[in-house]
Amino acid sequence: MPEAIRKNLNKRRASDQREKREEQPVIIRTFREHRLMEYTCNLESHLFDKTREVFNLEEQLKEKDQIILNLEQIIYISDQREEREEQPVIIRTFSEQRLMECMRNLESRLFDKIREVFNLEEQLREKDQIILNLELRILKLEKPKNVYTVTLKGYSTCLKPFTRKLIKDDEQVIYTELVIKEKKEKKEKEQSVIIRTFREQRLLEYTRNLEARLFERTRQVINLEEQIRDLEYTKNLTQNQTY
Repeated sequence: MPEAIRKNLNKRRASDQREKREEQPVIIRTFREHRLMEYTCNLESHLFDKTREVFNLEEQLKEKDQIILNLEQIIYISDQREEREEQPVIIRTFSEQRLMECMRNLESRLFDKIREVFNLEEQLREKDQIILNLELRILKLEKPKNVYTVTLKGYSTCLKPFTRKLIKDDEQVIYTELVIKEKKEKKEKEQSVIIRTFREQRLLEYTRNLEARLFERTRQVINLEEQIRDLEYTKNLTQNQTY
C-alpha cells in the first residue's frame, strides 16, 4: 500500500509540474545572470531610496531659503527705519554741489588713469617678450668670431647703406611719435587749470615713467631688429660665397 500511494503522489507531482511548465514560458538563467539580476534589483531600490532622500532634502532647503528671505526682509525694513531716524535732512549749498561734482570727475579721471597704466604695463610686457624672442634669434644667428669678422670686413661697404636706410626709417617713426606726444602735452597745458589729488599726481608720474620705459623698449627692439637684419644679410652673403 505505501508503495502504491507513493507512486500515485509522484505521478500527481509530475503532472502538476508539466501543467506549470506548459502555462509559464521557459526561462533558463545562468548563475551569473541570476546574480546580476539580484544586483540590479538592489541598485534600483537603493537609487529609489536616494532619490526620495534628495527630494526631502530639497524640500528642507526650500523651507530654509524661505526663512532666510523673510529674515532678510525684516532686517532690510529695520535698517531703513534706523537710517531714516539717524540721518538728518541734508541741505547742500551751490558750492558744495560743485565740489561734489568735482570729486566725481576726479574719481572718473583717476579710474581712466589706472586703466591707462594697466594698458601701458601690458604693452611693456609685450615689448619684453619681443626683446626676448629677438635676443634668442640673435643667439641662433651668431657664428664663430673668426668667420664672422671676415664677412663683416669683406662686406662692410654693402651693409652700411642698407643699415643707414633702416635707421633713418626707424628714427622718422620715433620722431613722429615724439611730435604727437609734445602736441598732446601742449594741449593739456593750454586747457583750464586742473585740480589733481596726490594719488592722481603719483599715477601721472607713474604713467610718464611707463611711457619712457616703453619708448626705451621700442628703441631696444629697433636696435635688435637691425642686428638681426645685419646677421641675416651676412649669413646670406656667406652662403652665397660658399656656393
